[in-house]
Amino acid sequence: MNHRVAWSSRRWTLAAPLILVLGCGGGDGLQRMPIDGSVTFDGQPLEDGRIQFFPDPGNPEPIMTGAPIVSGSYSISQAEGLVPGSYIVRISSASGEEVAVTGEGDAQMPGLGPIHPIELIPSKYNTESTLTAEVTSDGSNTFDYSLEKD
Repeated sequence: MNHRVAWSSRRWTLAAPLILVLGCGGGDGLQRMPIDGSVTFDGQPLEDGRIQFFPDPGNPEPIMTGAPIVSGSYSISQAEGLVPGSYIVRISSASGEEVAVTGEGDAQMPGLGPIHPIELIPSKYNTESTLTAEVTSDGSNTFDYSLEKD
């Protein structure tokens, strides 16, 4: 028997149990919960935006996720969901216009360059968010948010 073939067979024999344990789904073994809800802005469904859930500092799992907001609704599948715990919620929606950041006093979303879309949602709902969510393992994880211009 060729040694190269024998070594290749042994590698597959050793790798097979690992593949079975990890599975093909890419699961991380965490107890994730599906999340959904609605977002209104000044009493109307937010047509286009993004919602993000960041773990509260006391949350044991550093899991974060987000989803697009379309016609006032968002949904996050269980596979992409959150583990039970407290989260800080940030909601943003950009206008079609862009603005150049000229100094330190200008509001700028993290990760954006010197020219970026104008944010329609007040900072108290995104960069300085006061919104929260408490994800539970036994119950509805539907979070609805009513946002108002200042």
